[in-house]
Formats: sequence, C-alpha cells, structure tokens
Amino acid sequence: MKNTHPSDPIPNREVILEEETGHRHTLVGDLLTAEKYKYMDITIYQTSHLVHEHPDGSKGEHHTLPISKGEWSMGTVVKYHPLGRYFQKDRD
Repeated sequence: MKNTHPSDPIPNREVILEEETGHRHTLVGDLLTAEKYKYMDITIYQTSHLVHEHPDGSKGEHHTLPISKGEWSMGTVVKYHPLGRYFQKDRD
C-alpha cells in the first residue's frame, strides 16, 4: 500500500497493470492503493492520471487519461472472445 498526502509535492507512481509485452498502465498523482485478493482498491484524492508506458518508462501508444477524485476498484474479470472462441483473464 502506498499513500501520498495532498500536501506532498511529488506525485505517486503506481503500476496497476503490466502486460506480457512489458507495456504498463501507471497511475500518477495524489492517490492511495490497496492490493487485495483478486482486486485493488484505489482512492484518488485529487484528479490524477492513467499513463500508458513502455518498459523503459517512455510514453506508450495510448493517450494519458485523467482519473477523477473518488473511490475506485480494479478487479480480475474473465472475457470471452466469440470469434476466436477462447476465454481470457483480464484486469478491469
């Protein structure tokens, strides 16, 4: 668990998902995360950002997304791909 106080001038960086290719989804800002069994609770104290990064930390192919203040959860889901006829576990 990481915690950043609103008066802390250095934003938190928390990798919330890393794909097999090394591509990362990183939350950057004033936030608190708590990893739990099969899901993660995320508290955003001030508007923060979801940054897509390559393994070396450079900007990824997706745009940075603002994440609003509030309580968020991310969990493991199972997705079915009808064209390929297979199931896939994913974090959502």
